[in-house]
Amino acid sequence: MVTEFQKGYRIPIASGGQAEVLQILGRGGQGTVYSVRYNDCEYALKWYHPDAISAPEEFMKNLCKNVTDGPPGKAFLWPRFLTEKTGGSFGYLMDLRPTDFCEFTALLNKKDRHGNRVELPGLAMSANCALNIVNNFGALHRQGKSYQDLNDGNFFINCQNGEVLIADNDNVAPDRQNLGIGGKPGYMAPEIVRGEAKPDTLTDLHSLAVVLFKLFMRHDP
Repeated sequence: MVTEFQKGYRIPIASGGQAEVLQILGRGGQGTVYSVRYNDCEYALKWYHPDAISAPEEFMKNLCKNVTDGPPGKAFLWPRFLTEKTGGSFGYLMDLRPTDFCEFTALLNKKDRHGNRVELPGLAMSANCALNIVNNFGALHRQGKSYQDLNDGNFFINCQNGEVLIADNDNVAPDRQNLGIGGKPGYMAPEIVRGEAKPDTLTDLHSLAVVLFKLFMRHDP
């Protein structure tokens, strides 16, 4: 069973061809992210840990539909291609994050992981950033889908113009259809925490309100 891919490893893509692993970009509880080359372009590959997904067939079916539907807006680092199942698991390709976008958590902490200062220059730029976030989630909801896991780890911000990129779109599903994700503590709606509801567009709005409060106030609501 594959646990980690080495540079040069080739992963079959469901639509044809193979993606070549270039390097590891990061690791998380659900999987590992690599940079890969596919059809002469570079992408990010999210590869799930074996057994990380409770209902893999349903999850892959939803991912496939999202690939077909396409992103609701240009800010979404949307699933582009699915892999074949390999070594007991699977993954998908998405666009790489441009280098001029920083993690939202770095903005909240006022510095990145290298200690460099990170800030939005003025209230107007923060407002522009907030509008970009809200408009893109509005577009997602108008497609009849919910994000279900909205938190401070999902965003990348361009501090020069307030543009936003939204990552981790693999949990996006039709509204009121939940694939097992609950959300991140501190961002989950109270009814989810109490076990009274599953994530949907309304609970997305609660999480969005927390994100916007932190964007403007740099503190928990």
